[in-house]
Amino acid sequence: CLSRGLGDVYKRQTTGSAIWSGHLSLKDADKLTDTGGIQFSDARGVLGNRVSDFIKPSYFSGFIEMHIEQGPILDISKEKIGVVTSIVGIRDIKITFEGAQNHAGTTPMSTRKDAFQALCSFNQLLNDRLYNVVTPESVWTIGHVKLFPNASSIVPGKVTFSMQWRDGDGERLQHMETVSYTHLTLPTICS
Repeated sequence: CLSRGLGDVYKRQTTGSAIWSGHLSLKDADKLTDTGGIQFSDARGVLGNRVSDFIKPSYFSGFIEMHIEQGPILDISKEKIGVVTSIVGIRDIKITFEGAQNHAGTTPMSTRKDAFQALCSFNQLLNDRLYNVVTPESVWTIGHVKLFPNASSIVPGKVTFSMQWRDGDGERLQHMETVSYTHLTLPTICS
């Protein structure tokens, strides 16, 4: 039920627990298609008779999830077990920077409007601006980068990417979001 809780494979977070808790109907979930083109209903069908009806959430007064740590904290601290002290909030957006596609061999560096370089500049600027906002537990990630036209001899005219940030403190998460949105218009390398 809770498999792929953190994966983006169905272009949403926590698909299994969203179904189980009633926030996503199984009918709607079955229409989801993963990044490889496989429908959720087909993936469920692979399980055959190993699947039974959902247990109603109302049967429970609490929930404990045994979970392997997905980061290095326990290893670094030489601890064998940890206790979750907060659940992080997540913000996830898709961003597009547009520049000017051009021939890489003949377009001078000084006149390029390279969308990928705008992404690189944005990433560095964001790291610099978030430095005084975050704590050691705050995290942010740029992922799912797609360049257009994605060719070695053409200056990228467009880049799309995802950006996600997480924090256990709602006010700090909001501040991180504000800082991120403020600097989305700053990569002047595309203009």
